[in-house]
Amino acid sequence: MAKLCRRGRPVVQQIRLGKHERRTVDRLVQRAKRFKLTRYVAAKRETSIAVKIRKHLNTPLLSGQLQVERTPDKTTLFGRKFYPDAWVPGAKIRPLLALEFKKLTEKRHKGSFKESLSQALVYATRYKAVLVVLFDLTEGHRFKNKLGRGNRAESRFARALAEDQRIHIVVLAAS
Repeated sequence: MAKLCRRGRPVVQQIRLGKHERRTVDRLVQRAKRFKLTRYVAAKRETSIAVKIRKHLNTPLLSGQLQVERTPDKTTLFGRKFYPDAWVPGAKIRPLLALEFKKLTEKRHKGSFKESLSQALVYATRYKAVLVVLFDLTEGHRFKNKLGRGNRAESRFARALAEDQRIHIVVLAAS
C-alpha cells in the first residue's frame, strides 16, 4: 500500500541531486567529453569501446575513488528488466548514475539514437542521473555537429533533457 499525504494522494519520492552528487555527475560528463575516440577504436564493436571509456572514467574524482561498475544494476519497468552498460553507485539507496553507450553508424544511426533515448528514459526512473555517450561514426559527424554548442533545435533538446530529465548526452566523433 502506498503512503498517503494529508490530502489522501499517494506520496511520490522526489529525485534530487545533492551538491556533491551534482559535482560528481558534472565531472563525469566532462571526463567523458575528453575521451579520445580514434578511428582504430571506433572500428571495434560497441562493447569494446564501452570497456575503454569505462576505464577512462574510472579515475579518482573529488575526494575518493569513484567506481564506474560493470556489474549491472537493473531497472524493472513493465515487468521487464533493463540493464545499463555501466552504473555509478550513490551514497544513499538510489544509485547515482546510469551510463548508456551507443554506436551510431551510417546504416543504423536513427534507430540507435531512438533506442538510446528510450533506454535513458527508462533508467531515469531509478537513477538520479543518466549519461548517454554516443559514438558518432556517421558521414560528416552529423550528431556531433547538431548536438554541439549553439542554438539549434537539437542543442536545445539536449539541454532540456539535461535540465528537466537529468539525462546528459555526450557525442564523441572519431578523429
